[in-house]
Amino acid sequence: MKIALINTYDIQGGAARAAYRLHRGLIQLGHDSIMLSRYRFSSDETVQSVVAESGSADAQLECTRFAMIQSHYIDTHRTAFSNTLFSLPYPGFYLTSLQAIQNAEVINLHWVAQFQSPVTIKKLGGLNKPIVWTLHDMWPFTGGCHYSAGCSKYQQDCSACFQIANDPYNLAAAILADKIASWDGLSFTIVAPSRWLADCARQSTLFCNHRIEVIPNSLETDIFAPLPKADAKSQLGIDPETTTLLFGAATATEKRKGFSELIRAIEICLEHPQFQELAACRKIEILCFGYPSEQLNELRVPVRSVGFVESDAQLGIIYSAANLFILPSLEDNLPNTMLEAMSCGTPVLAFNVGGIPDVVIPGKTGWLVPDRDVAQLAEALLQIVLHPETARSMGSNCRHLMEEQFSLSVQANRYLALYQDLLGNGFQQSAPAFLSAADLALVPADTTLGSHIQPVVDAIALPILEAQLYQSTADLKSARAQIQQQQAQIQQQQAQIQQQQAQIQQQQAQIQQQQAQLVQKQSRIDQLKADKRELGDRLQKAETRIGDLRQRIEAMQSSKFWKLRTAWVSLKQRLGGHS
Repeated sequence: MKIALINTYDIQGGAARAAYRLHRGLIQLGHDSIMLSRYRFSSDETVQSVVAESGSADAQLECTRFAMIQSHYIDTHRTAFSNTLFSLPYPGFYLTSLQAIQNAEVINLHWVAQFQSPVTIKKLGGLNKPIVWTLHDMWPFTGGCHYSAGCSKYQQDCSACFQIANDPYNLAAAILADKIASWDGLSFTIVAPSRWLADCARQSTLFCNHRIEVIPNSLETDIFAPLPKADAKSQLGIDPETTTLLFGAATATEKRKGFSELIRAIEICLEHPQFQELAACRKIEILCFGYPSEQLNELRVPVRSVGFVESDAQLGIIYSAANLFILPSLEDNLPNTMLEAMSCGTPVLAFNVGGIPDVVIPGKTGWLVPDRDVAQLAEALLQIVLHPETARSMGSNCRHLMEEQFSLSVQANRYLALYQDLLGNGFQQSAPAFLSAADLALVPADTTLGSHIQPVVDAIALPILEAQLYQSTADLKSARAQIQQQQAQIQQQQAQIQQQQAQIQQQQAQIQQQQAQLVQKQSRIDQLKADKRELGDRLQKAETRIGDLRQRIEAMQSSKFWKLRTAWVSLKQRLGGHS
């Protein structure tokens, strides 16, 4: 069978992992499955990345308007009612021209927010192929929220949405009305992984008349397999005798994940003397993955955080090392983390909400406490820590349930039975063989809006554009003022530079003058040195002459003539004296 699965992401995020597991399960059973995603992170050749073409200027402007509404109207006007994702379903990507869609016998939508719009889904519905839509949250049948936080307005019209403040245009109601109008006459087959989400879909005004089935998600039971807890703890550097409490979440800031309730429950447990003593001697340790709050580190319980773990093998070690997996979600479908922990032989403690009771069977695979009842959550946690043998006995039950009902092949076979049933009800099968997936498929983005949402988008976008234009004008004026100020500073700096250059030139002239004087002095010194050498030569000659004269005098004085002369002078002096 040829199946096309459509999901915004291929492997990133819980919904993506669940869809990808179905995809791999279908392939393992020998069927021709291809996965179409807007964002591709895997290297799987059976996954095709779909990217929108740039399109016309009008289409680009329209996409910009949608982005502005999401960021400036929705994201900045969320109420305290919920902080879970609320997304605008525009624009969408046309997929009908892709060969993978043309050749598919069945189209299986999954988590398609930010990828498919009411109009592009309507185009898929016009291909006369069975469309199965697997729900991973409530977004397909609401006015934009992915979880309603207990609100039931999706059962009527989503008017006056609790999750958006200052909404005079009633955006959620317009989105839901657009979905209803766009999909009028289409026949979706809805698959919910949990009975809770199936019931929500049945009660929704959008899917109440569609076929709804429950097929749980699956997981790789060969990868998520139990290891001896002592060995798993040793690999993580945990004392095998320590009771390890595992908690995991992509982020602790999302209210529905129940992180605040978990913290309060642990604080209550810490009031018990025996729990305090076990924590003080590190016989209890909290192990967490994802990005929890710093509040965990403020508790008087040792905390070991492993951050975001990409390796499934490493996750398997972490799950196996835990004596208990705590799942404090206040609203959830069928969490992958719950299935993964149980597949590794670790029982679960959770609130009795959403799809969790489908798998957590009290006394057999874990413990359930009433929704938001922190006191009972603390009491259950305390009993499990003080009596760890109870959790050990449940591990094999958890593993058996996962192997029996949640393996890839079990889920894939359930989907195949549904696909075959739909094809046997009048849908035509496609003859051409499936083509290999390309790395990239360029498709046009659709910016078409229904009559209900178009005036709302126009009304919301106009003041945002005006505000942005006003802000841009103010920013431009400010930028111009800054430029003028910078230009004045530059001119001042240039004047200073010119002054400095003049000073430098003056200094250079002085240096040149000093250099000339130095040259002149050096010349005088050289002349004096020459004169000195000449005088030295003359002195040496004079000394030589004097020496010669002295020798001659000495020679004369020693001669007979000089002696006669001397005697004569002496005689003359005496004769002169007598006269």
